[in-house]
Amino acid sequence: MSYALNVIMVSYIEHPRIVPGTVEERGYQMRMAEGCLKDSTLLILPTGLGKTIVALYVVADVLESGKKVLILAPTKPLVDQHLSTFSTLLADADVNMINGNMLPKKRKETMEHSDVTIATPQAVANDLENELYDLKDIGLIVYDEAHRGTGE
Repeated sequence: MSYALNVIMVSYIEHPRIVPGTVEERGYQMRMAEGCLKDSTLLILPTGLGKTIVALYVVADVLESGKKVLILAPTKPLVDQHLSTFSTLLADADVNMINGNMLPKKRKETMEHSDVTIATPQAVANDLENELYDLKDIGLIVYDEAHRGTGE
């Protein structure tokens, strides 16, 4: 009787801002991330192909350059999901969320002290309209579910 053995080597993303051994490296995702780092990009992929991992790599690179990041998601459950994902996978990064239920002072403090802030677009739009903070220190804005954007 003979047996076949199939060995698959897995490599992981190596980046100073990504927790080692947590994210498998996929060439197509790294190529997309490199493109995103060069220019504003709208990334359209089917569910499950790693848009969040592409964003993670881009976020890590922007953080490494000393800039802050704002991630916008259209719903509270998506904000919570991104908070969990980015908090777990980013190394040496202060990741927090803001929402409309927080006092304005707390939202301002969170935005000022976080490396990565995750929020709904409406919460940030309201805060900007009320001049609670500005986005001068933000080097990257990630719009999750960009196709859901409506109005102005």
